[in-house]
Amino acid sequence: KRKGNFVRHYDKEYLKLGFIVAPGSELSPRPLCVICSEVLSNDAMKPSKLARHLHSKHRDFTDKPLDVFNRLRDQMKLQKTQMKTMTISDKSLLKASYLVALRIAKTKKLFTIGEELVQPCILDVVQEILGPQATKKLEAIPLSDTTIQRRIVDMAIDIEKQVVEGINKSRCFAIQLDESTDVTQGLDWSKCVGVCTDGAASMTGRRSGVVAKIKEVAHPEVLFTDCMIHRKHLAAKKLSTELNTVMNDAVKIINEIRSRATNSRLFTTLCESMDSHHQHLLLHAEVRVLARPFELREEVKQFLRERKSDLVEPLFNEEWMTKLTYMPDIFNLMNELNISVQGSCTNIFTLRNKMDAFKKKLALWDSRVQEEDIEMFPLLGEFLNAADINQKVIFNIISQHLRALAENFNNYFPENEDPRKGNLWINNPFLEDIKSCALDLHEKEKLIELSSDVTLVSRHKMQKLPQFCISLDKEYPSLSYKAIKLLVVFSTSYLCEKTFPAMSVIKTKQRNRVDVNPALR
Repeated sequence: KRKGNFVRHYDKEYLKLGFIVAPGSELSPRPLCVICSEVLSNDAMKPSKLARHLHSKHRDFTDKPLDVFNRLRDQMKLQKTQMKTMTISDKSLLKASYLVALRIAKTKKLFTIGEELVQPCILDVVQEILGPQATKKLEAIPLSDTTIQRRIVDMAIDIEKQVVEGINKSRCFAIQLDESTDVTQGLDWSKCVGVCTDGAASMTGRRSGVVAKIKEVAHPEVLFTDCMIHRKHLAAKKLSTELNTVMNDAVKIINEIRSRATNSRLFTTLCESMDSHHQHLLLHAEVRVLARPFELREEVKQFLRERKSDLVEPLFNEEWMTKLTYMPDIFNLMNELNISVQGSCTNIFTLRNKMDAFKKKLALWDSRVQEEDIEMFPLLGEFLNAADINQKVIFNIISQHLRALAENFNNYFPENEDPRKGNLWINNPFLEDIKSCALDLHEKEKLIELSSDVTLVSRHKMQKLPQFCISLDKEYPSLSYKAIKLLVVFSTSYLCEKTFPAMSVIKTKQRNRVDVNPALR
């Protein structure tokens, strides 16, 4: 009897019987027929069984010379090499197709651009530089519109899967919403610590709103916030009666020129003939810079006067022009604030700091205006130097507007709803007074240890705040989790708002049936 695992070995003489060693079976060789490519077991690795296979299945090859089997062996090896090369080539072509699809999705271009523009350009360049042989290989890259669409959908599904897996593996997460959504992805809502919305009634309703639904399943300490950018716009939107009248008149003047194509063309021609720096008026939007009408005031005067329009009268009123000049100055300052609070890496500390700073600036500007110092309003100062009007009236109007702005900002950003209260230690654990921190006794003891660790001071300076808090997880897990839980909360719905311009580019009139979700993701 055979004891143990007996392994038969291949003999070169077996090639006369039409067999070689099957690739990948070198440790336990298995005979491979070079005629029919059948692979036998290791037990069949002996002349009698190999000969029986040759006589029973390939009788015509029984008396063939060794050269015939050598040729069949070489052909088989060549076929396998070609198959391996083709497999590698197919993988490269597939990857290239995905790379092109990714570029098309990022640039929000038509899916047909791959076949109509990208591939012809690639072939032209390769033909010129590398020659026809390389061109022939690249012709096989699949870049049709349906293929590109499938590639984008595949990548979008994979991204969504990775995001959902990452959220479910995390200790906590926050979301920002601009409309209600479904819960089909199976998120663990008990880990949800923050929800940011635009403040719409459908989102914040006490009974049927999204916020009310999330409260039922979310983390007990979940923090609900309204988008700070939306609140800032609402605070800046209200104008006094005098300034609102000027705004409405300015809008009528702009619409008179821009709403009719003929008027717009004639106004452009007039501006060109007068060598103006600008040739067009911008359409009005609320809380938007109105510097263009002021800069083109002489051109607008002449145009409306030639057309005998009654709207030209305010342009000859210096008090009206002074109020108009003030608005682009203050709107410019508010736009600077608006730009500073946008971005995907903001948190409630940085944005709330910016809002507090702007409220203090409003108070400072008000005090300077009462002293008849308008250095912060350059356009207004330039105009008043050349105008002959009662400046005290204008200063009173401006002062009232600044105080009203400050009051609106205080209403939309009240101190009693400041999430930083008791949590300033997160921003800098080395400076904050321990007594004012919203922590229990054990956490305060750990914070004292943390703030006394001089080795962490340099790390705090070198790392960004989120990375620093994450790095504390092993030494101070409770403090790290408490800090991360507040830092992940979104303070704006910027990422949601950011998708609207992208969606308008993707879903045009010519592409009104395209599914925007994969392309956006």
